[in-house]
Amino acid sequence: MILRPFSIPSFSSTTIVWLFVLAAALFGIPDIAMAEANLPYEGGLTKFQESLEGPVPFAISLVGIVACGAMLIFGGEISGFMRTMVFLVLVISIIVQAGNIVELMGGKRPPATSYVRPQIASWPGTIG
Repeated sequence: MILRPFSIPSFSSTTIVWLFVLAAALFGIPDIAMAEANLPYEGGLTKFQESLEGPVPFAISLVGIVACGAMLIFGGEISGFMRTMVFLVLVISIIVQAGNIVELMGGKRPPATSYVRPQIASWPGTIG
């Protein structure tokens, strides 16, 4: 077996040009590199996040966790599909309850509307 030294792959000139154009677009235009924060679907996502906070979703997710745990422990032989559904409900319940658990442990949950767009340093000679 003959060992050969590492060789650098060769790229065609078209590939190099496209890579340069992509790098210029990402670094030259900061709004493309860092996506805008005012997207049209953010209002709906904020409402959805706010609806998952509070005592009712906490109670529903607690019941879901207890029911899924009991089903997995005392369910005996259940089919693969049913077992997958139980795990899906269990994971969703834990995700809904995660914010409340963090609050109970002394942490603070940020409100749904607390996202602040990061400040982007502008290049010399650009507007922004």
